[in-house]
Amino acid sequence: MQIEIKITTDINELVQEPNPFDCFIKADMTDKTVHDWFALFERVLQVCGYNEGLVMRGACELAFNEWRKSEDMVQVAKEYDLTLNEFSHQNETINPEGITN
Repeated sequence: MQIEIKITTDINELVQEPNPFDCFIKADMTDKTVHDWFALFERVLQVCGYNEGLVMRGACELAFNEWRKSEDMVQVAKEYDLTLNEFSHQNETINPEGITN
């Protein structure tokens, strides 16, 4: 699967790039993982002027929000050795089987 993304800027859309420009991103996404797809879109966001911190916060918001199943969020948090604040204030810990007191 080939993917092509064209980004066209206008003057003053990007703070650090005062001149308009076109950016083309082409990638072969055949047999790519979800991590490869997110890496591609990270590059797209960076071209659009988003810094690394904003991209990371956006990814976290995508992964950890009220529309996700708590069990899925707990599993992802465990996989990345993260602590979920909403559970920590209840003196609960995350283990491989889920949340326990």
